[in-house]
Amino acid sequence: MSVETRVLQLPVLPLRDVVVFPHMAVPLFVGRERSVAALEAAFERVGKDILVVAQVNARTNDPTAPDMFDVGCVATVGQILRLPDGTVKVLVEGRRRARIVRFIDQSPYLSAEVEILDAADAAVPESDDLESLRVEARQAFEAYLKVSRRVPPEVLASVAQIEEPGQLADTMAAHVGFKIAERQELLSLAPPVARLKRLVELIRAETETLAAESRIRKRPQPLDRAGRADGDAGIGRKLRDPLHHRVQFAAAAGKLISALGQAALRFGNLTGAIHEAAKLLRTDRLAQSRSRQGIPPTPACRLQRG
Repeated sequence: MSVETRVLQLPVLPLRDVVVFPHMAVPLFVGRERSVAALEAAFERVGKDILVVAQVNARTNDPTAPDMFDVGCVATVGQILRLPDGTVKVLVEGRRRARIVRFIDQSPYLSAEVEILDAADAAVPESDDLESLRVEARQAFEAYLKVSRRVPPEVLASVAQIEEPGQLADTMAAHVGFKIAERQELLSLAPPVARLKRLVELIRAETETLAAESRIRKRPQPLDRAGRADGDAGIGRKLRDPLHHRVQFAAAAGKLISALGQAALRFGNLTGAIHEAAKLLRTDRLAQSRSRQGIPPTPACRLQRG
């Protein structure tokens, strides 16, 4: 079977932090005027085709050619719904990956000439190695599902029915929480077998990361001197938090001022007041320590605290 290499001219929809794969349906909220115009133009086409392509930097508000990756996905535009705030909600379904040949900056939207890359996915010949790779990919995906809460379990059943390696790779990639760079790498890999092999490597790495994070969350928290659970992070925050120190200092200063006031009333001079205040504070700390240990206060402590 020959590989299709025809060039198409399509409206372009730049996306922030989203990579659309073939066989993937995704709802999008579009607010930029040129993007809305591109959607409307695509909706009027016979096939309702549009090129969806991820931006290199999601913060760019008016992207041009250097601000977008050179491989995107030809998608079909579904029903367009205008929301009261002017935003457009649309469902797009990825069909084929395509490489951008050149951009055409026409008004009121951006267009591009694109070359279809993966029209011949179904032509991959069957072999024992390919079947082993499919099994390996499904096992890696199943292991990922066990540590991830992002994917519903029924997705595994649907993946088990897919035989074509390119579609299998794209379907799995769409459901794994990869970073944008990793998703774009998989989108740019047109050969189905190479894509599936790379996908297995990335899924295993992602699974190991999630499993390590899960073990850390389940690790028992150390106990403080009073027997209360207090995680390392919490202790570190208390030690580093200047507000915590200010609160503790204010509480201590308040006790000192109160003790000085009581002592001054009894002694009438500053020297005696300072000595008496120190005694009151020592008695107060002793009472607090005995209380934490469950020891009833002594009569002297009750007298001073009363």
